[in-house]
Amino acid sequence: MNEALARRVTPPATARKRQVTELAEARTELENITNAIRQGILTLTTKQMLEEAEQRVAHLEAALKAPATKGGNVSALPWWGATSKTCVAPSDATLNGHGNC
Repeated sequence: MNEALARRVTPPATARKRQVTELAEARTELENITNAIRQGILTLTTKQMLEEAEQRVAHLEAALKAPATKGGNVSALPWWGATSKTCVAPSDATLNGHGNC
């Protein structure tokens, strides 16, 4: 959830730079896994790693192709307060079962 919130409040230019960096890292990871497979290192783990790296590259490429959003500010979190109750008991009391939460 923190990552999603960070994406919402990060300026678009900064977010794009981060995505470009992540894409370069994902492509390098994909290339390394492919090289390992070429060298005969083919296991269930390398197959899973290959699939995950391919998905990550595809996701980042799609994100970079998407139009930039204005972003930068969060006025409200739509789910906040809609279904949650506020707990006023200290966290230690809640953990010990002595709170109203």
